[in-house]
Amino acid sequence: FEQVDGTSTRNFSGSGLGLAITRQLVHLHGGEIGVSSVLGEGSTFHFTLPVSQEPAERQEPPRALNTLQDFQFQITPEEPKEEDNPALDNSGFNILIVDDEPVNRQVLVNHLSLQSYTITEASDGREALSMLDRAMRFDLILLDIMMPGMSGYEVCKKLRENYPVHELPVIFLTARNQVTDLVTAFAAGANDYLSKPVAKNELLSRVSTHLRLLDIKRNLEQRVQERTRDLKAVNDKILRTQRQLIVQEKLASMGTLTAGIAHEIKNPLNFVNNFAELIIELTDELNQELEKQKSDMDNESFLYFKDIIADLNNNASSIHRHGERANNIVQSMMNLARGESGEWRVTDLNSLVDEF
Repeated sequence: FEQVDGTSTRNFSGSGLGLAITRQLVHLHGGEIGVSSVLGEGSTFHFTLPVSQEPAERQEPPRALNTLQDFQFQITPEEPKEEDNPALDNSGFNILIVDDEPVNRQVLVNHLSLQSYTITEASDGREALSMLDRAMRFDLILLDIMMPGMSGYEVCKKLRENYPVHELPVIFLTARNQVTDLVTAFAAGANDYLSKPVAKNELLSRVSTHLRLLDIKRNLEQRVQERTRDLKAVNDKILRTQRQLIVQEKLASMGTLTAGIAHEIKNPLNFVNNFAELIIELTDELNQELEKQKSDMDNESFLYFKDIIADLNNNASSIHRHGERANNIVQSMMNLARGESGEWRVTDLNSLVDEF
């Protein structure tokens, strides 16, 4: 027996293992199995089993599993072990199961829901891609390969256009486990591969491993961002401190320069001011002497010398006034240069207000 359509996108599910398994079971019980088939009408399978010679004990017949609800009811749930994921909060992860067989999806849901994962189901690849297009967030996808219309390979290639391997893990589920199948799966963008029938412990282990890696990556990115912000804040603080030190160094240099200039200017200014005061005193004495000699001089000569002495006195007074102003400026510069000496000084606020 072999399937006519063996592609991954055939419309009829199943790989044909049921017939081989049934034949083996019948033979193990000592029976025979056969088939009669008419093209276009269908096939009828029949089998015979030997009757036991030992007296049978009367037992209640087992309850038939006719529906998916019956199948789910018969599964005995196992309590999750604490050591399965000791440091990972599974409730924060959303897993998408994509399989065209409801029973297969239900088995996976039963296994994963006991671990507190959030489960979302899709019956085919197009429905899964539609969920992703609606910006639904998933942390891991369990993807069947052989589905009608659109194979798991095609679905994985399509989602890899928007979701890199490290952002959305994809685990393929299929009965095809040849080397070529594995190569094709990883070439399509799969992160891992599980063969059907899927063992519970292997399923939980693979899912937990990929989710842990995803969680580490996300936390690492967050820590890198936080560390980057911290380093930027420290760098900004260093730059501010550096600018303050530069300003302080410039002010200190300016103070030293100012003190030196003020000291060099103060000496000639004192000389000019003293000389101007001397000229004022001399002109006053000349003016007094001229008044004494007024009777011996003609009026024209008296007025001439009187004007010369007055001009000389006025010019000397102007020089002395401006010299005093320059001297006050120099004194202010020297006070500024010695501003960090820590000494207390008496300041006339009225003079400062008048000056400004």
